[in-house]
Amino acid sequence: MYGFTGAQVGKLPCLEISQSVTAFGRLMIEQTKNEVESRYNKENGYEHNAVVIYGDTDSVMVKFGAATVAEAMKLGTEAAEYVSEKFIKPIKLEFEKVYFPYLLINKKRYAGLYFTRPDKHDKMDCKGIETVRRDNCQLVARLMNDCLQKILIDRDPEGAMEYAKQNISDLLCNRVDISQLVITKELTKTDKDYANKQAHVELANKMKKRDAGSAPKLGDRVPYVIIAGAKGTPAYQKAEDPIYVLENNIPIDAEHYLTNMLAKPLLRIFEPILGESKAESTLLRGEHTRTKTVVTSKISALAGFTKKKQTCLGCKVPLPDSNANAAVCVHCKPKESELYQVSGYNVFGQTSLMPLLPIIEAHIRSVGPGGALLSSVDPVPTLPGLPPRGGALHQPRLPHFLHEEEDPNRADRQGQGHAEVWKSRLVISLICRPAEKLKNIRLSVRRSFHDHYIRLLLLVCTV
Repeated sequence: MYGFTGAQVGKLPCLEISQSVTAFGRLMIEQTKNEVESRYNKENGYEHNAVVIYGDTDSVMVKFGAATVAEAMKLGTEAAEYVSEKFIKPIKLEFEKVYFPYLLINKKRYAGLYFTRPDKHDKMDCKGIETVRRDNCQLVARLMNDCLQKILIDRDPEGAMEYAKQNISDLLCNRVDISQLVITKELTKTDKDYANKQAHVELANKMKKRDAGSAPKLGDRVPYVIIAGAKGTPAYQKAEDPIYVLENNIPIDAEHYLTNMLAKPLLRIFEPILGESKAESTLLRGEHTRTKTVVTSKISALAGFTKKKQTCLGCKVPLPDSNANAAVCVHCKPKESELYQVSGYNVFGQTSLMPLLPIIEAHIRSVGPGGALLSSVDPVPTLPGLPPRGGALHQPRLPHFLHEEEDPNRADRQGQGHAEVWKSRLVISLICRPAEKLKNIRLSVRRSFHDHYIRLLLLVCTV
């Protein structure tokens, strides 16, 4: 009823009805509190005075002072039946569960062992605590969950405190795996639609400038870490791709993680146990925070103002933006075929293509006109001069893309000016990676060579 009538956009919006629902709920909670505390006290023969410690929406939590879980369940069931008799039919108060031990932090934030039977707890129940939220890094969720287990299940608050201090020390000394520090947020809007700058949005724009093909798109979750920066640098400028951080050995901003992500959740847990001042001084100050490790980055701060450009395969001159997808500049265009052959085979330390010609001719004769696509994971004999890579999974694999292409309008590359027919083009990719990692890659001979993860040998063969 509350949700049906309280929605402004719905079939029956009526704020008066929804407000009356919450008003009657508050009256019932107050009535339950008065009935329980007036009956279950020492004056009526009970060992302890019952106290209602928490009430919210449709629930009330009572501290009976019972010594065992079984006794608390008995008193809870009895109190539910007693209060139900005071309500107008058919309103009924039901006994649901027992929390023991119970850590009440503040409104809508608590944790405890959940009992529905007296012999064993069902689970550790946490409400409003940073243990499952995806916009926090895994370090926060893991540390909070482990500390609560030590406090509630092991009944060892001191051990939980030492465990938290050790994790803080590991963070400051760069001993925490970067996967524990990754934050993910969904990219739902563009940067123009946000009122303020957001870290994941700024990183998505940065990655788009580096490589538009692999950059996150709308609807994707963007993983990022916070890297070290100059004092006063906003967090959205310090967000960086975890892979980029690993490749360039960029230092992590440990103080940001400690101050903005770990401090408040940890203090919320330990302040009810140790007190506000002692919890802060013990956790966030002390010997475990005095030793820090500083990592030196492989890139300088000026790298943020640089732009990566493709270079010519022949003369190594940077290619202009208008010709960025090409492999050679206009001056090396007449000898493009030779550059592909020599530079491609030099990847493997060779200077001649002659040892490969028998293999190429054999494939052309066996496949015939029309072309075919052979398996991309079939092992081939080690090419002459190519050292073995060791291990069956790391032997060279040879995907073959063989097809026929005719272009009568194409000018001769040697400047003779007459049209010619390219009978076949064979693109050979030598990929020294495990077979299960391979993908069918379709490349043009005009494309530049891939990065150091994939070695490509491109040949143009005319018959």
